[in-house]
Amino acid sequence: MEWILSIDLSDYEESIPTTSLIESVRSFGYDLNTAIADIVDNSITANATEIRVHLEWNNGEPFVSITDDGEGMNDVELSRNIVLGSKNPNEEREFSDLGRFGLGMKTASLSMARQLNVFSLKKHGSISFRSWDLDIVEQTGKWLISKKQPEWFREFPDELKPAESGTLIVWKTCDRILQYAKDLKTLRQRAVELNSHLGVIFSRFLVGRAQISIEVNGSKVEPWSPIPEGSRSLSTQHHGQITINPYVLPHKNKFPNDDEFRAAGGIKGWNSQQGFYVFRKNRLIVSGGWLGLKIKKDEHTKLARIIVDIGSELDEDWQINVLKSRASIPAGGVREMLGAIAKATRKEAEEVYRMKGKTVSRSVASRDSFVWQIIKKDNGLKEFRVNRIHPLIKHLEECYAGKKSDIERVLIMIERTLPTEAIQVEQTSGQLNVPEIPYEQIKADAKLAIKLVTEIGKPKAMAIKDLLMFEPFSFYKDELESELS
Repeated sequence: MEWILSIDLSDYEESIPTTSLIESVRSFGYDLNTAIADIVDNSITANATEIRVHLEWNNGEPFVSITDDGEGMNDVELSRNIVLGSKNPNEEREFSDLGRFGLGMKTASLSMARQLNVFSLKKHGSISFRSWDLDIVEQTGKWLISKKQPEWFREFPDELKPAESGTLIVWKTCDRILQYAKDLKTLRQRAVELNSHLGVIFSRFLVGRAQISIEVNGSKVEPWSPIPEGSRSLSTQHHGQITINPYVLPHKNKFPNDDEFRAAGGIKGWNSQQGFYVFRKNRLIVSGGWLGLKIKKDEHTKLARIIVDIGSELDEDWQINVLKSRASIPAGGVREMLGAIAKATRKEAEEVYRMKGKTVSRSVASRDSFVWQIIKKDNGLKEFRVNRIHPLIKHLEECYAGKKSDIERVLIMIERTLPTEAIQVEQTSGQLNVPEIPYEQIKADAKLAIKLVTEIGKPKAMAIKDLLMFEPFSFYKDELESELS
């Protein structure tokens, strides 16, 4: 830095930012969820084990508080950390430090409120306080930070204050909160959505031996893993300090029930949640999507999810933004490798999706096992026919009180109006969605079919064996065999 000493300072003038800059800080792009997640980052960095978020409607003048039991800050530390840009993003950090720019607490808070109040307590110390109030900054034209504790703090609920150590952040004059909640009911709904969001972003911190606890309005945040039980792991790969774990998730037929299937789909739903999940120091940055690889989200590849782990030393390469909600794959070898992994994972996922988890293959099973049969006519053309000896068709014939010819007429109508051309077009375009039969429904149908044939004298063991050769029962051969026996 010796070259600085040779500068003639008379050739320069110092440009001091005007106070209008702090209003620009409010426009970084936060929403309520990302803003509070940024505050939670600081609590985790401070080694907190319990974090409590509280959203209070307060008769139309809402406030938000975030309390942790972390290490807290003394007066000198708080005075330093309340300053905008209090850390150099290029500095080496401890592994537990989830921050980067030294902006999070301030930018996140001021994006939602005009007043940021920070109370912090170190063990065996006293409460330290600092506050930004944008109305005062605007009125005075000065970057003023208050260090006088407000009177309202005395009446603030004790359960929201730090006990032995920790930090309490209170947002007041929450003008931006009113964009997300117009009344008590909608604020409660935002709290539910926030709970789900934090469960996604901090899922790895909410499990294991060193797990932390997060609550939103007294409701515990539960972790959501992008990789549900039963997923198939493809080969783990490494590229320098990057670890990549691609997975193919189970087909819908493999989930115990519809609720678990929907839960595994995530906040945004199955199609939107496919793709990459980028974790930075165990904190989720990107939740699904293909990171600009020019890959379309496709119904057939929705079972493909790829976990990418990076360290904070790669922040610049991956262009991690201030909100810690966006990343970009670096150009060159990393991009090429991730593109190849995405292609291979999508291919595997598509095979699982199209096969529907079947345990019976059309190439080895009797054609009588399937609901639809392909019949070759004398002129060489083929047509689809409904299998008349399928157990559920037989059950329908037995239970129907009218003429059996009625059923035959309906089956013929279905066969002759089958939209084969439309199916082909939609399948090719990737827009075709085939409705799934819930496992519980399949199990119920299986029991009815077994009951029908055993009542006419067929041994139950033989009835079960024969039934499990037919689709859709063949999709769950192992599960149904154990439940029906």
